[in-house]
Amino acid sequence: MDFAIGLTSVTAIYRGSRLIYPNLIGNDSGLIAWYDVSDLSTLHQDTAMTIPVTMDGDPVGAVRDKRGQGLYLRQSTASSRPTLAANALSFDGVDDYLVASVAGYPGIREVHVATTLPPAFVGDAYQGLFGARTQYNTQISYLVVAQVAGVHQLWAGAGTTQLKISNGIAALMGTRCVLGYSHDGSTVRLFVNGVQIGATGQSGSAAGTLSSIVGGINAGGGLGTPYSGQIEGVVEFDRLLSDTERGQIVQYLAA
Repeated sequence: MDFAIGLTSVTAIYRGSRLIYPNLIGNDSGLIAWYDVSDLSTLHQDTAMTIPVTMDGDPVGAVRDKRGQGLYLRQSTASSRPTLAANALSFDGVDDYLVASVAGYPGIREVHVATTLPPAFVGDAYQGLFGARTQYNTQISYLVVAQVAGVHQLWAGAGTTQLKISNGIAALMGTRCVLGYSHDGSTVRLFVNGVQIGATGQSGSAAGTLSSIVGGINAGGGLGTPYSGQIEGVVEFDRLLSDTERGQIVQYLAA
């Protein structure tokens, strides 16, 4: 299994067992939610969580939060459920998405998403991996991959600020990687496999009242910028991580 460190593809450091991350979160009250698609016991075809997901191709209507705080991901519309594909959620880029069952997101946040990005876009495109915005460019907190005027970019939104990084992003398209972002009221940061690739000052509060979406952005109460890649896992904190913690999480997600 290969993944990228920084912007260079290498062999995964960890395979199989994912015990290192549970050891970390056991002592961490800052963890809001932890979604692990490789753990089939957390996946269900229905929102009532009575029908298990057992094989590739099954629709995923609910994902349990392994942190145990009730922030399950759900999709009540059967036709908008992603499907399981090789230990990942596969999104169709049209109307597939999952939404957290509890509304609201914090002003201080760090999120990392293990994903296989879609192939290079043809023409302008905007696809959200995670997040929400209460209003257009207001109270935003999201992670987006885009192509604008022929240039692939990774975006982090926070408050009224959008951090957009293009260097090296085209090379990531179609590959497996861990993408992340953080905001703390003063700075917005973007990460690729735990390595910071950009930062800028933050304007406006990123705290909002909407539920976050996986596989798109909650755009004022509905799906915006749907995703066409695969997502294997998501971790969300209400604080900033140390470099050591971030490295452990990336190793876990990339296993």
